[in-house]
Amino acid sequence: MTTSHGARTPTGAEPARDDAKELQDGGARRVLFVSAGLSERGGGIAVAGRLLLDSTRAWAADRGIAVRLLTLGEPSDLPPGVDGEAFSGDRGALARAVWRTHFFDGYRHHVYDFLGVARIQGVLPSRLRARYLLYLYGIECWVPLRGSRRRAVAGAETRLACSAYTVDRMRRVNPDAPAVTPLHLALGEAALADGAPDPKVLEGIGDHAVLIVGRLAPGERYKGHEQLIAAIAQMTRPTSGDDVERADQLIIVGEGEDRDRLASIARSLGVADRVRFTGFVDAATLAALYERCAVLAMPSDGEGFGFVYLEAMRAAKPCIALAGSAAAEIVVDGETGRLVAPGVEPLVRALEELLGDPARAAALGAAGRARWQREFRPEVFRARFATHLDALTAAENATATDSPSAVNATGSSDAAAVAGMER
Repeated sequence: MTTSHGARTPTGAEPARDDAKELQDGGARRVLFVSAGLSERGGGIAVAGRLLLDSTRAWAADRGIAVRLLTLGEPSDLPPGVDGEAFSGDRGALARAVWRTHFFDGYRHHVYDFLGVARIQGVLPSRLRARYLLYLYGIECWVPLRGSRRRAVAGAETRLACSAYTVDRMRRVNPDAPAVTPLHLALGEAALADGAPDPKVLEGIGDHAVLIVGRLAPGERYKGHEQLIAAIAQMTRPTSGDDVERADQLIIVGEGEDRDRLASIARSLGVADRVRFTGFVDAATLAALYERCAVLAMPSDGEGFGFVYLEAMRAAKPCIALAGSAAAEIVVDGETGRLVAPGVEPLVRALEELLGDPARAAALGAAGRARWQREFRPEVFRARFATHLDALTAAENATATDSPSAVNATGSSDAAAVAGMER
């Protein structure tokens, strides 16, 4: 049903809970999960948010703890069976719902899957804040933290980040930031996709295909699309039509405003016939592209983590990534792929090495899949994440607060303060 506050889970779908026991425990048996959005098309942060939510729910189910979800996303983001509300981008309404849930419903322990929504705590006086866990990714904390964002980070009981790289880069511009613990994300088995792969996308892709997956946005040129196009242009072109299956190709999956500029670069370098832009593809087609490609290459220096590397490792494909980046915590140079220095020439050498030696590439890909199974599966993440949730809820049963009416005294002005928080 729809209320004035947001779209809720249908009545009767919420898990049962013992309200008397939860209130007796001072809220320790209730956890609020606050999300920036969980859409299937929401990018890496939404993928991470779903992992965090699933892990929180699994942890709570084992301990008889109720979980409520409040999300800035759409009603379609609400997973089946979850007690939750969606606010369709209404930041003020989300903030008021968080405060009501905390002060009136006894949810005094929170998990925030993004710094933007954690500003809901940052605008409150410290004595009114919940006890909360905050997860950090990258660009949102790689700038000087000020105002409610700085207070949201400082006020968290537990601060986690997707990589040591994220923590280090955050400290370069925020040397006085409190301690943050790296906790790598994870990726499950590929879900069975509905339908068949798009044959038009797969047509003509040979066994020397290089794959990159990511948005083609002007603000995300750090991913390395332009460098990959230049590298393909420097690699040897087949001299005979019989060698078409051996042609070095670049398959660019993703959509965005930078597509026309990149296509123009490919034309100017004479490789428009060897660089294919697929646009957005469905899950079945993406899985087929991972299966068909020889290597995944994304020499990005702007990722806080990089789910695409895990996708490639899961598909037993070697990865080429940038040395010194977050990917260096995922890709092991010479074991599961290659880590290269910045620039086109190192990229060309790595591509020629792997494309020229299929047996070597296959061995690296197999080692990458084994590493994914060992280190980057959801079960591994859940076990590690559970220790942080246990600490969050065990140390104090409740955060000290004034009467529930305190939220009304701060609600109107603070809701305006969070109205500009980013997703």
